[in-house]
Amino acid sequence: ILKSFYGDAAQADNDFRYSWIPKPAKNSSWLTIHDEARQGTLDGLFAGGMSGVTIGPNSGRMSESLGKLKWLVVMDPLPTATSEFWRQPGTDPKTINTEVLFFPCTHWIEKDGSFVNSGRWAQWKWKVLDAPGEVKDDNWILGQLYLRLKDLYAKEGGTLPEPILNLNWKYSNPGNPSL
Repeated sequence: ILKSFYGDAAQADNDFRYSWIPKPAKNSSWLTIHDEARQGTLDGLFAGGMSGVTIGPNSGRMSESLGKLKWLVVMDPLPTATSEFWRQPGTDPKTINTEVLFFPCTHWIEKDGSFVNSGRWAQWKWKVLDAPGEVKDDNWILGQLYLRLKDLYAKEGGTLPEPILNLNWKYSNPGNPSL
């Protein structure tokens, strides 16, 4: 698997770059992530294809923790309880310092691809219709994010740039990888 991640950079003599794979130092569950946000030890969070406020046991607590972040990126076809947490009843938006970046992306019906669900089904489906206006696929957003981060690492360096610079990204369209 690591060879597929890093191509020629992953060799037996360097343990196939196992050292480049992040390893959680502790519990990284959804509830732990929210506890870290509440404690101020987590700066930001990406939420794509799910609404974290509504999947936890206490939506008020989930919203409160999102309000402690510096930034929150939400990729979803429509606004969700997560992207709009700062508007919930009883919350003064002026007290929320989290910068929320909402990226409207395609709905499942607007893209080809495989998907899984909580029933552990793996399925393939074909796109039914085109996305409206300038809405982009999640793949496009993530592809652009990767390519731009890679360019920044190449120009400016940074902490542990090797995994980003050596990632095997051999898609026919690197800026919008096909599923």
